[in-house]
Amino acid sequence: MRIKALILSLILLFSALTVTGCSKEAKEEEIPDTETESQTAQLQEQDAQQESDITTDAEKTAEASEENKLLSAPYVEMMLNGKFFLHYTSSEIFDGADMESEYKMAYDNKKLYMSITNESFSVTTISDESSVIFIDDASKTYYKTSVLEDVEPEAAEDEEFLTGEDYTFLTSGKNKLGGRELYYEEYSTGHDSLVRYYFDGEKLYAIEGIIDGQSDVMYVIEMTDKVDPSLFKVPADYSEMTFDYGEESYE
Repeated sequence: MRIKALILSLILLFSALTVTGCSKEAKEEEIPDTETESQTAQLQEQDAQQESDITTDAEKTAEASEENKLLSAPYVEMMLNGKFFLHYTSSEIFDGADMESEYKMAYDNKKLYMSITNESFSVTTISDESSVIFIDDASKTYYKTSVLEDVEPEAAEDEEFLTGEDYTFLTSGKNKLGGRELYYEEYSTGHDSLVRYYFDGEKLYAIEGIIDGQSDVMYVIEMTDKVDPSLFKVPADYSEMTFDYGEESYE
């Protein structure tokens, strides 16, 4: 009898506890916890802010990544550093005919080397801020003259858009060049001129300079920041030419 009574008491106790628990839960649902709701709202706001920050950071990263992906970046850096060697071909109208010339240009510390070779002639110039040297490789002679204030050195236009200090990226796109559809990246140079770098895949294909509406295209063979210092020196076995006008001699 005692065992049955004990079991019955436990059943009744369990039932009472269950009923009490249910009543308490019902009351808790009926009476809102203001503090808990406030904390929940704050957490939700923090989560939303974190998501916004993550999105903003992702967008900034994407923009920076896109800028770093510019294929022209290393070539523009060469220009801004003022040190590069460029080997290219270009076409000009000579005596009414289209003639292709081969160029080798080196620029370092405001010294410019330019070699031009085509079927009609071959000439080399070396210039700096004070003088220009004209070299005739065929006769192994050279002529040196001072730079006049109203006379610019050889290839000054090329130098202008290749060595601008104010390169600003403008846009990228596709354009036909040499009969081909090519990707390009365009810059303003701060000299009322534009420069477009064209690529065949990831290889630099051409550089187009647009100055005062006139276009000049360089089809690139090689471009590097490795510059041979000897290019800016006249070979030791070349003779300097002088011009005699009456009794005066001009070197």
